[in-house]
Amino acid sequence: MIPAQRRAKILELVDEQGAVSVQDLARALQTSPSTVHRDLDYLSENRYLERTRGGAHRAGNLLGTTFEPDYEIGRHTREREKAAIGRAAADLVPHGASVFFDSSTTVLEAARSVVSSRREITAITNDLAIATLLAPCESIRTIVPGGTLRPRSFTLFGEPGTDLLAGMHVDVAFLGIHSLADGVLSDTGLEIMKGKRAVLAASERCVLLADSSKFAARRSFLTLASLAEVDTLVTDGGISADDERRVREAGVSLHVAKVDD
Repeated sequence: MIPAQRRAKILELVDEQGAVSVQDLARALQTSPSTVHRDLDYLSENRYLERTRGGAHRAGNLLGTTFEPDYEIGRHTREREKAAIGRAAADLVPHGASVFFDSSTTVLEAARSVVSSRREITAITNDLAIATLLAPCESIRTIVPGGTLRPRSFTLFGEPGTDLLAGMHVDVAFLGIHSLADGVLSDTGLEIMKGKRAVLAASERCVLLADSSKFAARRSFLTLASLAEVDTLVTDGGISADDERRVREAGVSLHVAKVDD
């Protein structure tokens, strides 16, 4: 495993168990205790978790509402769930559709599956990694509205992209989000919210792609919308019965993706 993959796995184990020991992590990751110590030092210094004697536990209130994980760590977190959500999302795209791909590691997996499906679509994205993935595909016409590159990410924000989105009407929008706590879509970045709101307004069908951990996440800095304002949610089988009921009561079509073993 590369460091980002190990650190993402550590965070998943901490999230599942609440607290972990260095020895348990070394066995789970099939690596040395010294490597685990270095990873825990990195994660602790960057406020992902809190070190304890011989291990670590959840960060709790160390994480502010504007906290965002490093892109590479986020990309490797819940990889199987994100891949499954991406495959299920691609099945919702009809041939000839216009599709917006939001800047999100889960939406990236949807773009990957759309490319594999060879559907002929017009794609619009504010994410340079997604645009690079789509570019070689001859069946996809890719539009990048432009803007300013957000630090430490592939996200474009601001003008001229937001103005262009305001004048569009797309068949399907795949939207990513930082948190779904309390049935509210919330995110961390002030600069990206205007673009997300423009996407919501511009889409005939807004499809939210979010793994089940988003329901347990702390509500983020800025509210984007209520759950009832999206049309469809694609998530994984880790969603609780209470959250599933909340989604259906909001009138949202729910698709639960099957995660490969």
